[in-house]
Amino acid sequence: MIKVLQKSILLITFAIIIAGLFGLSYAIDQTTGTEVLEQAVPEEPVTVEVPSMMYSVGIGDILSINIKDSPEFSGNFPVHDKGWIMYPMLGEIKAAGLTLLEIEAAIKEKLEKEYLYDPVVNISINRYGSRKVEILGGMGNPGAYYISGTTRLFDLFIRAHMIYSNYGENMKGRMVRILRKGAVDGKTEKDSAVLLIDLFKLLVDVDDEANIYLQDGDIIYVPGGTAYIYVVGEVMRPGSFTHQMDMTVLKAITLAGGPTKAADVNNTFVKRIINDKEVVKVKVEMPDVLQPEDIVEVPLSFW
Repeated sequence: MIKVLQKSILLITFAIIIAGLFGLSYAIDQTTGTEVLEQAVPEEPVTVEVPSMMYSVGIGDILSINIKDSPEFSGNFPVHDKGWIMYPMLGEIKAAGLTLLEIEAAIKEKLEKEYLYDPVVNISINRYGSRKVEILGGMGNPGAYYISGTTRLFDLFIRAHMIYSNYGENMKGRMVRILRKGAVDGKTEKDSAVLLIDLFKLLVDVDDEANIYLQDGDIIYVPGGTAYIYVVGEVMRPGSFTHQMDMTVLKAITLAGGPTKAADVNNTFVKRIINDKEVVKVKVEMPDVLQPEDIVEVPLSFW
C-alpha cells in the first residue's frame, strides 16, 4: 500500500513538471471537484507607444535629447511658453510647432558648427504636455477635449462618439474641416488656415494620410445632415447647436449655458469659413445675426 502511494505521488509530481514545461496549469472542475489540466492563457504583450518623428512638438512637452558620447549636451528639456527650449551652450532653440526630426536637424547643425564633429542626435518625448482641441458637428459628444501624445483624428472621433448614421451612403465627397494656426503646406497664415480631410478616405478607405495628428488649438468641424453653429471658449457648455433663422450671438451663447466668470464677452468674435479655404475673423456684437456653420468664440478675460 505504501509503495502504491509513493508511486502515485511520483506520477503527480512528474505531471506537474510536464505541465509547467508546456504552459499547462491545474484547475478545479467545478462540477466534479476534481483537478483538470488546462492550457495557460498567455499574457497580453506589453506595447509602448513610440511617438512618430513627425510629431509636432508643443508647449509643455518635455524633450529627452541624447547626444552620443556627450553627456554634457544630453538631458531633458521643457518647451517653454514662448516655444523654445534652453539648451546647453546654444541657448534658446525653437521647438514648438516643429517635428522631432526638424529639432534633431537643427541641434545637429548647431553642434556641428560650433562644438562637435558629426554628432549623433536622438530626440524623444519624455513627457507630453496637455493640449486642448474642439470637435464640432456630427458627434454624439461634441465639445472640448484634452489630448496628449500622438493623438490622431480618428482617435478623437471615437472619444466624441461619432454618429455614423449622419452619413451612410452620402459620405463620399464630404470633408472634415480643421481650423489650425500656423503653417499649412508651406504657407503661414496670420490667424488660422483650413485643412480639408476626406471623410470617405478616413473612415472607409482607412487612409493613413487622412488620419492626421492633431495639434493644440485645432478646431475640427465634422459635417452633419443639419446646419449648425458652434460656440467655443469661455462658455459653460461649449458645443454645436442647430442653426435657426435670425439666430443672434446672444442666443447662441445662451444656448451654450452662458459665459463663464472668466469670459470677456465684449470681445466675442466669429470665425467664418469662406469657400472651404479662407478663415475670416469677425468682431461681433450680441444682437448680430449668425450664419450657418459660424464658430462663435468667447475669449478669456485677462483682468
